[in-house]
Amino acid sequence: MFHVPLIQALESAEDVGADIQLIDRDIQVTFKRMWRHLSFTQKPKLIMTFFSEFEDVETERLEDFLESDSFDNVFIQLSKKFPTIYNDMITERDKVMVTNLQNSKYDVNVVVVGKAHINGIKAKLKEEKSYDISELTSIPSKKLSSKLIELIFPLTIILLLAVSFFSGVQVGFHQLLKWWVWNGGLAAIFTCFALPSPLTILTSLIMAPVGALSPVLSVGVFSALAEATVKKPTVRDF
Repeated sequence: MFHVPLIQALESAEDVGADIQLIDRDIQVTFKRMWRHLSFTQKPKLIMTFFSEFEDVETERLEDFLESDSFDNVFIQLSKKFPTIYNDMITERDKVMVTNLQNSKYDVNVVVVGKAHINGIKAKLKEEKSYDISELTSIPSKKLSSKLIELIFPLTIILLLAVSFFSGVQVGFHQLLKWWVWNGGLAAIFTCFALPSPLTILTSLIMAPVGALSPVLSVGVFSALAEATVKKPTVRDF
């Protein structure tokens, strides 16, 4: 079972009345920094690397694997193939956690962290260095290549629709309607799997084409807002 040490730490802290501090960096910041530091060719290579490293590990043996030296080897290989990923996923988070520990108002802290962070945190605590937490928690701007790739699909759709209108107004509207039905229809069908309200399904049907043409917005944004309007989120939902 995953996260057992973390769950046990939370329960033990509650039992003794100890304060709980989250010292790690926000996971969204970590993944955004990691993804934006990768080159276009490194992104697919990363996915293949993880598949190749874990493909021979059976599900029931995965927890033992995570505690073994083999798991350490994964990060060693990762640091060689993808230096920026290792820096974003491990080294920078070590620095953030060390900084939060150094700034803790308590003299005694019981720390529960992942196996990959233990050695790094120990070493950095001994060094007694200070790190710029604002730099470590900032999100770098997107590369020009990433921005261009995001624009390729919507621009292609717009170009194809424009070409169809040059063939005739009726042909253009027919292609526009056809694309809207396919795009919105598939979005509505997949939305149904989440058992949402009818308003959410209708929102997905109408707004899917808009999300497809926008590099910033997605149909999920509109659907989530619609569902949240009808059914207010509760703690149980998280």
